[in-house]
Amino acid sequence: MADFIECDASAVWIDLGSGCGIIPIATALKKNFAFCWAIEMKAGLCFMAQNNIQYYHLQDKIAVLEADIREIPYYFPAHSFDLVASNPPYRPLSNGRLNHTLDKTIARHELFLNLDDLLESAVYLLKENAFLYIIYPYKYFAVLVDKLLDCHFHIHRKSVIKEGRKAAAHFILIKAGFQIPDALVEEESVISHNMTI
Repeated sequence: MADFIECDASAVWIDLGSGCGIIPIATALKKNFAFCWAIEMKAGLCFMAQNNIQYYHLQDKIAVLEADIREIPYYFPAHSFDLVASNPPYRPLSNGRLNHTLDKTIARHELFLNLDDLLESAVYLLKENAFLYIIYPYKYFAVLVDKLLDCHFHIHRKSVIKEGRKAAAHFILIKAGFQIPDALVEEESVISHNMTI
């Protein structure tokens, strides 16, 4: 995701469901931007994210806010961000076995946040010409496309993540905006290893 995100030195953005802060931290180590809000509802993960940010001396670049994404209008004005990023929960509660660890269950299953809530928040937060960056399991790609279109998002770029060159797609990275693109950019697969889903 950090490689996939496009930003410039003036970008102010927000990471929804930030967990331990990995996406903004990794992005800050690779690219320059003005500021990022890392939004996370679990206090323990917020504490971990704060520690990680301090470890990398990024306090002037990233701030953690303990908040429910569904209540985002209480914290930020509408249409005030240059980009929104998220690695959201992707499994309905009825799909798959729940993890015995609550934090992992929240991260993987739509226990407190579903895709509709996430996209509604992104619509609220993004400027007119801004972009949403999201990583999602490839097997739910069709669902994601339908939900994006329902919220008037159009896909501008996509990149498939595979565990090996001949392996089936595991995840997909999406850049989506409100404007209709001249052409969809389909990039080469990002190859990873030892992935779990």
